[in-house]
Amino acid sequence: MTVNEPKIRFKVVIPHEWSNKEKGDFWEDVSADLFDKQRWELIPNIDFDGMQTDIYVKNLDTNERGLIECKFQQESIDAPTIFKLMGQALYKKVNFAYLLSTSDLNGKAKAVVDGYKNEHDKPFNLVVWNSNKLAEVFMGIYNIKVPNKMDQTIRRVKTITLLVTDQKDFFWVAEEMGKNNSPNRAIIFPTHKSESSLSSEEWKEYFARDEQWKNLEITVSDQP
Repeated sequence: MTVNEPKIRFKVVIPHEWSNKEKGDFWEDVSADLFDKQRWELIPNIDFDGMQTDIYVKNLDTNERGLIECKFQQESIDAPTIFKLMGQALYKKVNFAYLLSTSDLNGKAKAVVDGYKNEHDKPFNLVVWNSNKLAEVFMGIYNIKVPNKMDQTIRRVKTITLLVTDQKDFFWVAEEMGKNNSPNRAIIFPTHKSESSLSSEEWKEYFARDEQWKNLEITVSDQP
């Protein structure tokens, strides 16, 4: 079978019952290397006069400062989320405002971001890393490659997702399309950042917490 360059996405699947602090601590740990590599010093859990942001950073070379807002929700990012981050950035007079999101911007949010980027003399740089960009960045940081050995029984794959589990392991999830042109099977591939291994039944139980994958047939490959 030939796979026609499936769309690469990034996703986080963690327990629904985790508190906001647990989610924030998890995402802080996962994303820390992204900024360490760019020589940003991370100062987590900073509360700016009642306005909570996920991560506060300072560049070790330029002393520029930035805010990082992390979202790993399934629904699209809306315009109020962008305006809130921009307001925080203006209030603290930072140089950068990052939004790291496992979902995409909706139409209004994208219009806000595009409009701001076209302005002259911006008080700060607004950077949005959505699912596609996060996959690209994590692949570069950790030298993760797309699986090169696809099971010959796979019929058609349109999307392959770089998944981070609640154990901070990285796996690939290829979505096989069925006859009705919707996913009917998830094929799991390990990466060199996969410390643990799960059986098909364990993956089925794990994906029960995810609306997109919870009803799919599961196949586990031992080949990266």
